[in-house]
Amino acid sequence: MPINRTGRQIILNPDSLGESYSPPYIIGRENQTEELKLCIAPVYRRIKPVNVWIYGPSGSGKTIAAKYLLGKLQKEYNVNGVYINCWENSTLHSIMDKIVRELRMLGAEKISTVFKLEQFTKFIEGKPFLLILDEIDQPMPKDRNLILYNLCDIGRLGLLCISAEKKSIFELDERVRSRLNPKLMEFPSYSIGELHHILNQRAESALSPETWDSIIIDKICALANGDARIAIQTLKNAAIVAENERSPAINSSHLEKGWTNAKGLKMGYILNSLTIHHRMIYFIIKKKGAIMSGDLWNFYLSQCKKRKMQPMASRTFSLYIQQLISKNLIKWERAGIRGNVRVFKIADRTRPENNMNLMGDNLGNT
Repeated sequence: MPINRTGRQIILNPDSLGESYSPPYIIGRENQTEELKLCIAPVYRRIKPVNVWIYGPSGSGKTIAAKYLLGKLQKEYNVNGVYINCWENSTLHSIMDKIVRELRMLGAEKISTVFKLEQFTKFIEGKPFLLILDEIDQPMPKDRNLILYNLCDIGRLGLLCISAEKKSIFELDERVRSRLNPKLMEFPSYSIGELHHILNQRAESALSPETWDSIIIDKICALANGDARIAIQTLKNAAIVAENERSPAINSSHLEKGWTNAKGLKMGYILNSLTIHHRMIYFIIKKKGAIMSGDLWNFYLSQCKKRKMQPMASRTFSLYIQQLISKNLIKWERAGIRGNVRVFKIADRTRPENNMNLMGDNLGNT
């Protein structure tokens, strides 16, 4: 790691600025954390906990609060659990496969999803269990309903579902929603003060003293717009830039570069987490600048044919459009013609794909 002219490293503990860092306490989400504890409290008496559905924008602390709670249950009460990201595991089969591997369940290696469900039910029989389903709004509606329908009534299993928007709970099949019957909990964007507290805690843990100050923290908080993930990544990037330039401390020029990199990294992370069909739609819109809904569908079909790919059904295509909008990757406006015609455009003009292979197969050249 580079050192500055004073001979000191700026970043002393990089793990404290990493995505997987688990803080010693949760900042700015004390009320939500207490509510979550109340919902999970029955597990202390070996009773099935209340299912919870938490929602809020990116960087609002949903995932870190859920993982923090799971860690405390495992460490202090010996209650088992598993964290699942539903972008990466978007079907009941892939979720059960992930659970089986995480728990190292012997004898559950068969491909059958039904068999894995049966083995998992036996594995946790009589014992409370917490399953976190992050980004539960991302699987296809049919898969989402199937996942929740099969999991919510298993023994003493408690589900903690995480989504970006409240409306996703009401998009579930009525039978599934009734069966799940979750406690709804909102995680709003962080306030400037909360972000300041979070960044101070991370900076004190990660950075060398006198290489940062409250002015730098204030500027990052103003830029981040309530998104803690962007704020922490900006601080990390600014510190790396300062080290590379052998500066004795982080200054405004490092912050500007760190902010630009953080926005690009977030966009790159989101695009890399999507399916090839999401990315194809995104890059068609990006190349065209503005494209009407019918033309977008036709261009998508032609690209699938060109690449010898099976296109999605029109309903799935519409869902993927909505997911791109919810991720703030694209936006739409009504076309100035008769009928329900929309014009799609790119919502964010940052260009992370210039420096990384987001597509894996040059789909950016559509």
